[in-house]
Formats: sequence, C-alpha cells, structure tokens
Amino acid sequence: MSLKKITVLAALCAALALPCMARDSDSGLGFSGGVRFSVLGMEPTVALIFNNLEVEASAPIQSQHVYSSSYNPGSVPSGQDVSDYVFGIAPEVSIGYNSKPFTSGWQNTVGASVLWLTDSFVNALAGNGSASVLPLDSNGSVDFSQGAYLGSFFYRGGIQWKSGLCLYFRVTVPLVAYVPSQGNAGFYSVMESEMAMASMAAAFTTTAVGIKFTF
Repeated sequence: MSLKKITVLAALCAALALPCMARDSDSGLGFSGGVRFSVLGMEPTVALIFNNLEVEASAPIQSQHVYSSSYNPGSVPSGQDVSDYVFGIAPEVSIGYNSKPFTSGWQNTVGASVLWLTDSFVNALAGNGSASVLPLDSNGSVDFSQGAYLGSFFYRGGIQWKSGLCLYFRVTVPLVAYVPSQGNAGFYSVMESEMAMASMAAAFTTTAVGIKFTF
C-alpha cells in the first residue's frame, strides 16, 4: 500500500473517531492543543484542564530577515541587501476559568497570563538584528536587552463542537509590565496614563484568532 493511501486512510479513521471522543459533562481531566495567530506571530498552545480550571502554555514565534541599504558614490541609495536573520520566541503561561471545557457550545474563558518578551523576540518583532533599544515611550527609548515581562488579563470566546474542535478569538489586556534593564524604574502599571493607553492599543492590535482540539 502506497504512502498516499496510508495517509488518506489514517485521516479518514481519525475523522470517524472524533465523534467518539465527545464528553457528556464538563468535569474531569483533559488537555488541549492548537495554534493561534496575531501580530505577535504564530503561537502554538498546549493546555491542561481539570474541571473548569485551565492552565495553558504557549509561545509566539517571530522570524524576519534584516535588510541593510547599499549606496552608490555620492550617497545615493542603490538598493537593499539581506544582512541578518533574526528569530525569537516569547514564552507565556496562562491560568483561567473555562465555562465549557469539554462539551459542545459557546465557550467563555477568563483569566490571567504572564508573557516573557525575550530580547531575541523583540528584535525579531522589530526586524532589528542587533540592538534591543526601541523608542517606545515619550521619555525616550526602552532597553529590552534583558527582555520584558507582561502581566495581563485575558478573555477567550469560541464555539466548540462535540468532536472537541474549537474555533475562538482571544483578547489580552496588559495590566503590569517590568523591564529588568531599567531596574526599579522598569515597573509600569495600567494605573499610569501612558501604560493605560498602551494597554488599550494592545487589546486591539494583539487580538488573536485560533483553533484548538480538546481531548
């Protein structure tokens, strides 16, 4: 039997087995896996579920080529060349309450998350191959050479089928931030006007859509 036939047969068996995995209640132990997408990049996810408690680990992934300009005599730009390639991930842990973790229907999940913005991820997100200093506030630049941490509130809403397949969207609102390279001055709170405006902007720009399957 050819590899193509084996692959088609395996996919058909998996599709037929999905309805058998449905549960009759939202209690018990389970896990889910999937992926979501936002301006932060592609974000694989995996979660452990116990009754309505859900603990999720995820990590947005970013990769970009960095370009440098070339010049003709007389400092006239002649084009751009690839000078570097940057790659980074930003590990995140979330914990929340899931209203309907296993059965079909509309699913609401609310909770808190901690995101570690590594310096390599910040560089990849900005398309910068070397420096981690970005002009992000009105007082000057922010040094991300030691990364940054974001504590946030999140809401996830989606529709789940009996098979365990769920399509959803996720909104995250940062509440606190810490930039280690700035020492004690690196703490930011949503109570500060600049942080509050940045949090609202982040809630709109980093809204994610995703797909997951719960076992």
